[in-house]
Amino acid sequence: MANENNGFVAFSPQEALAEIDRAADTMAETTEAPRSLMFVLLAIVSTALALVNIVPWAVFFGIACLLIPVGLWYFLLMRTRAKKRAVLNHSGPYIVNALLLLLATQCSRFWEPGAWWEIVAKWLVIFTLSWIAVSRMRAATIKNRIKDANEHSF
Repeated sequence: MANENNGFVAFSPQEALAEIDRAADTMAETTEAPRSLMFVLLAIVSTALALVNIVPWAVFFGIACLLIPVGLWYFLLMRTRAKKRAVLNHSGPYIVNALLLLLATQCSRFWEPGAWWEIVAKWLVIFTLSWIAVSRMRAATIKNRIKDANEHSF
């Protein structure tokens, strides 16, 4: 950020702003749940949605019970992190991706696979669309949180 030149310190505002921007991105990123937790959560939900009406309800509820350790993992992980700032208004991209997530889960109910490869294909479609939607929602939330913090006067 600062270069020493003949006893004088040269200051670059562009470098300082870039460093502040990186620090804000990192801080907002650490307040969100990690991508690994999102991956596990979406894998379980995609599995449940792909197998609904195919396997007995006991198996379906057994898969749903896997959400308990994931919830415990989230609770223990987020307990040690800084409290995240509440987002006052969600952005347009966030809402569009939330609707995409709802659409993907609802449309998956109309697809009733008959063979094992169709179950795998259904799981891949549900997981891929959910991952895209949730990743974009996460990015929009972080961006909106940073924008809100920059506009907030203390």
